[in-house]
Amino acid sequence: MKNTLVLFFLLSTFLIYQYASAQSGPRYVKGLSVSLLAEPKNGSTVVNKLERGAAVTQETEQGFWAKIVTPQGTGWVPKLTLSASPPAAQESLMDKKVDISSNARKRASNFTSAGSARGLNESKADFDKANLKADFAALKKMESFYVSPQKALRLLGAM
Repeated sequence: MKNTLVLFFLLSTFLIYQYASAQSGPRYVKGLSVSLLAEPKNGSTVVNKLERGAAVTQETEQGFWAKIVTPQGTGWVPKLTLSASPPAAQESLMDKKVDISSNARKRASNFTSAGSARGLNESKADFDKANLKADFAALKKMESFYVSPQKALRLLGAM
């Protein structure tokens, strides 16, 4: 029974894959720059480079490769670099005059909080300039304290 289910799953996946790849219409390049190859194999001669979003016509398939026709020529690309729909336009907040300060995080990061709790500075030079001396004996004593979970809960008034 288990083998039958696995076989059914594999066959279904294969058929869906074949159906999806056999759909007609233009295809679009998904990658930022995809090499158009002379043969359907890695290391083949590069015929041209295709930019993201370029419309192409798929002629045939061979394994994981698709033979396509473009204004720049005919060649092979991996099927995974093609899409039935054009890629969405990418936008950057850097290109726009958008004030993101109102939505910026207001609380300090864990690193900053831990650093302030420990009295750490960003650089050793700041530490030395302030003539601060590390009290390692006090630090060792503080780290040696153990508070049991019961005592902690009692302190919080939960018990």
